[in-house]
Parts: sequence; structure tokens; C-alpha cells
Amino acid sequence: MKVRAGQRDRGQVRPAARACHSAGPRVSVAGMGLIPETVVEDRGSWVLAVNLNQDLLGKTMLVLNRPCTAVIEVQPGEWAALHDELRRLVPALVSLFQPDQFNFAFLMNQDAQVHLHVIPRYAGPRTWAGLTFRDDHWGGSFGSGQRPLSGELLRRLAMELKAALAGNERADGPSGHPGAVAPTAR
Repeated sequence: MKVRAGQRDRGQVRPAARACHSAGPRVSVAGMGLIPETVVEDRGSWVLAVNLNQDLLGKTMLVLNRPCTAVIEVQPGEWAALHDELRRLVPALVSLFQPDQFNFAFLMNQDAQVHLHVIPRYAGPRTWAGLTFRDDHWGGSFGSGQRPLSGELLRRLAMELKAALAGNERADGPSGHPGAVAPTAR
């Protein structure tokens, strides 16, 4: 039996072939598995997009902007850029939705391209665009619930997040934003 990379052979896992291209073309939005209305911004090493599944309001992804399927192959400059992106993104999400906590995960279950999920978590419900969002798994691992939004709502969410990012940069910190929502009373 021929053993392929990643398969077990007598209790050993063979390392996968090099999974990244350190130099080469950037990955297209379509190549990242993203649809245009979800893209918030492209800032060089990372593309920020809202997740199609908004079971947890404000769920986003930072997608590495070069072909790469192994997190361990992310370069030091890309890690530094990711840190900068997170330091921009988290306050913007806080200004919009006031999450009680965040989860961060490199899951890569459905798309092998390196991407980090940024998942706001909520102790209570939030209302946005006339819709109520509940975190039914608060206090535990996030669930596998699905709440896809329409293209129109995804565009709106992406635009509001982009405006919050710009507002935070002007204010050098979390700022009030017209799209911000308060926790819904229980």
C-alpha cells in the first residue's frame, strides 16, 4: 500500500509536502473561497472578510493573501501583519456589537487556504438590521449552527465594519459608530 503525505505508516505520520509558496502570485478573492460582498478590505498580507455564516454576529476571517495551506508556513512578517490586523479588527467589532469575549481559530476544515476565524461571543442577545442573534453556546465551544445572511445584508455588514475600522483609526481606539448596537435586554 502506498502511503501519501499525512497518512499513517506504521504509527508515523509522513510530513505533508511544502504547502506554501513564499513567493508567487497573490490569491484571488475567488481563489480564497470568498465572494466579493463579504470582503471588507485587502491590506497586503491578509484579506478581511465577513463570514457567510453569521450565527455569531460579526464573525469574520483574515485570509492569507498568498497560496498557503499550512499555518506553520506563515512567515514572520505575515504573523506581525496578522497581529496588527487583529489589533484593528477587535476594537472595531467591539464598537459595533459589544461582544463579551472572542474566540480565534485556524480551523481550515472546508477551505485549506490559511485563514483565521475571529468569532465574537455573546452572553446575551444582540440585535442588528432588525434581526436578533443569540449565542446558544455561550460559556462553551462555539457551535456549528448556520445562519447565512443575504448578499445585501453581507454587504451592509462589511460596509459597517469597514466604517468602524476607519473610525477607530481616526480616533486611535474604539469609537462610537452609527451602526453600533447595544445588547438586547433579556
